[in-house]
Amino acid sequence: MNEVNHAVLDSLREFFNRVDSARNSASPIEKPHSDPIDIKDFIGWCNEPCDYYPKSSKSDPAYRLGQTICALENLSDDKPEATERILENLASPAISDTKMPLRDRTMKLLGTEGTELLSRLECKPGKVAQILEKELPENVAFYFALKLRLKDCPDEQSYYHYQFDDSGNTIARIDPLKPFTDNAHDNLNQQWHVLISLLAYLDVAHALSNDHHEYHCLYPYLSSYDKGDLNEGHLLLGWEKVFGTYCRVLKVVNSNQDKSKKGAPPHSKPMMDWIEYALTGQLASEDAR
Repeated sequence: MNEVNHAVLDSLREFFNRVDSARNSASPIEKPHSDPIDIKDFIGWCNEPCDYYPKSSKSDPAYRLGQTICALENLSDDKPEATERILENLASPAISDTKMPLRDRTMKLLGTEGTELLSRLECKPGKVAQILEKELPENVAFYFALKLRLKDCPDEQSYYHYQFDDSGNTIARIDPLKPFTDNAHDNLNQQWHVLISLLAYLDVAHALSNDHHEYHCLYPYLSSYDKGDLNEGHLLLGWEKVFGTYCRVLKVVNSNQDKSKKGAPPHSKPMMDWIEYALTGQLASEDAR
């Protein structure tokens, strides 16, 4: 690792130490953000072996994305014609019409297969409508776009090659279709959370914006996650108030992105704990372990 990378990692350790001093009081800090982080460097660091596996929350949207991918993989093995029908429905202009009520669009999209998919997602009853209306179509669209990328850019170990890097050398060295650390699917792999659920999701969303992309028809489902060309962006770690509470966040910053698409930055505690451990080799707070 070169001296520049060492300097950046040292600055990240300083950031996590600053944040740790504010955790108990849940208050703002004087310097609430890290220095800018190169996205390719960050991916490389996250690819390094890490023996820390924090327990995930089943209420995390990334957990449900993982379940959706596993459910679709199983459905594809058992009933390939069913997943083909779902893809055909996704591509239908009538269904991708954003003016259609979301629940109606989702039910038409998934048809009889939707019940089976939804039954595999562990969620609180109040979340079912939200999943049906927005989350599930987005995740299904991501799954098909991900599968297409794996087919178009095959890798001996089935790794995902990020599309923002034309050289094909920026790779998530993890199986994108295996989101969990266990066969029971009880614990989400936080390395997968960062490299696939977060960064590959953004990568796929922007790639689909190209009118000539084979699956451009899926872009309406993922357009809200298009933060622009990741070559023109960087990452920031931050200590920000999210839904009224200060917490650690990971921000993707791109000066060219559509500001209207701004939402709450990723802030999952297990994910942020994993990032801290993966990048620094330790956790500033033992309470996080």
